[in-house]
Amino acid sequence: MEYALYLIAAIMMFLPSALSLNLVLGRAQLFHFGPVASSMIAAYALHIVLLSTGSFLLGILVSLFCTILLAFVFAWMSARLSDDALGVMTIAVHLIVLDIVLNSPSITGGSLGLVRFPRLPGFDDPFLFAIIATFIVGLWAGF
Repeated sequence: MEYALYLIAAIMMFLPSALSLNLVLGRAQLFHFGPVASSMIAAYALHIVLLSTGSFLLGILVSLFCTILLAFVFAWMSARLSDDALGVMTIAVHLIVLDIVLNSPSITGGSLGLVRFPRLPGFDDPFLFAIIATFIVGLWAGF
């Protein structure tokens, strides 16, 4: 049962990224990798703030600010690009962010990724996390 809860929790953590890529690449048919870079920036900003301050609210605000800043950079760079050039530019920005993440192991964990990620208070039980994550993803997929 423990593995099943872990599997449900892992699926529910990756499903929002999969749904956003489906929306952009599948339904809009736009070759755009901005959601991948945005997710990376938000996750690493949240992790760095959580490890340094321990405040979830501050971490969420900082990660939101970093994501908005990246969105402005995407908008500024893609203002006058054609469809193909937009795809190439978003891949380039994604690879730049990925290169920074992989070559900064003291901050980001490098190729091993994030470790010692603190849990949100009240979400220590994997069953509760799986239920809430399933509910949130179900709401998001319904819209």
